[in-house]
Amino acid sequence: MSVGTSLSAPASASPPRTLADRTAALVVRRRRLIIIGWLVLIAVCVPLAATLAGALSGAGWNAAGSDSEQVRQELRRDFAQLGAEAAVVVVNAGDPAGREPAAAQVVAALRGHPDVRAVTDPAGQPAQAGLVSADGTTALVPVHLRASSDSELPEAAHAVRDRVAAIDLPPGVRANVTGEWPMWADSTSPTRRPCCAPS
Repeated sequence: MSVGTSLSAPASASPPRTLADRTAALVVRRRRLIIIGWLVLIAVCVPLAATLAGALSGAGWNAAGSDSEQVRQELRRDFAQLGAEAAVVVVNAGDPAGREPAAAQVVAALRGHPDVRAVTDPAGQPAQAGLVSADGTTALVPVHLRASSDSELPEAAHAVRDRVAAIDLPPGVRANVTGEWPMWADSTSPTRRPCCAPS
């Protein structure tokens, strides 16, 4: 006859608490304090949101010592009238007869604008300047943006684009703003819209 021994099963040891467990327990215990802290943080950050568009302007992405930066400095030195900050309004009229008055309309609308330092009228430039297409239907209107720093250039480009869009051009005539800073302005457009506004 065998003698059986009855051994009681050892109580299972509780698993060690992880960092997530301890954090969750702390949040539950101090929930009121944590909620108040978040509300204070939101109240402090809301006024700073007004500066978001300027902070995300896209300026300052030049690689120091790069070929592109060297070209930018040469443009600023050798073409002080336009420099590297020129926006370009492309005016297309479909026919040469409508192109010149349409370009003149764009030039007149931008001269004296607070965000424009200078506008070049393609009609007053020699053919070698290349501001009028060979078929005479398209003209380029260079626009020197006014800004005290690179971070202000996208905002100036936004203003110029809005002014050009408001010009009442004849039917069939298109005017589009392009160039480095207008493209930066396009890339930062989402930061200018309220979070829930339709695109």
